[in-house]
Amino acid sequence: MSNQENQVQSARAALEEMLVCIISDLARISEARIEIYFTEEGIEDRLDLDGVFKVNCEVEVWTKHYDFGFELLDTAPIFFKLSDDHKYLMRSATTIKLPKPLMDIFESHYANPLFENVQFMLSGRAELCVERDYRCYMMNYLAPALLEFEFDEMSDTMLRSSYAQIYSEMEEFQRWIGFAAVMHEGMIDYQNAERLQKHLNIILEYVGNGRTLPFEKLTTLCDVAGSLQPVVSLIRKNMQVAEDAYK
Repeated sequence: MSNQENQVQSARAALEEMLVCIISDLARISEARIEIYFTEEGIEDRLDLDGVFKVNCEVEVWTKHYDFGFELLDTAPIFFKLSDDHKYLMRSATTIKLPKPLMDIFESHYANPLFENVQFMLSGRAELCVERDYRCYMMNYLAPALLEFEFDEMSDTMLRSSYAQIYSEMEEFQRWIGFAAVMHEGMIDYQNAERLQKHLNIILEYVGNGRTLPFEKLTTLCDVAGSLQPVVSLIRKNMQVAEDAYK
């Protein structure tokens, strides 16, 4: 493998790891859970010597307060592997829909001269850990369930020349999403949770427009306030100053 190919693979692995962190944080914020319903009986009888089986099933991902897309494609059999008495590792094709400013980054780099008319889609394969609750049912919260994500062949083809650049452009978004996920921990009041999501959207849109925010200073103020309101207040102030400058 050439040095250039090593760099591409290293950048790809770093971006895939970043996506797992971002998806997990968004899943915490939205309290997302994954539920799997088997449409076939006798799945235990299909275990091979390695404890692996594949089966047709229906998969649902449920969220509260905050919508982001994480769809496991159940149009084909999904592979499961027995981990212990109650847990299974599952591997499935998946599509992801992140908040728009993040999707815009991926879409702006989604290009290959050999595939000029390919419709943009952020897709790959995910490995998750789920628990067997009933004979035909498995579930887990998405944040702890998601173990790995890797781009599929088409996403790799379209993005491989830009992995390092995408990673760089995503870093500021990841910091704010990660901080919001920490703030969401322990939130019981659904109104506070919904407000956190709205404020996070404002922050992501602001950063997506190329604006910068003093992360350390603002997160300290947010810790004191118990919300993202200090950031939103600064954004609105900056936007008003910008509007006044054009008057």
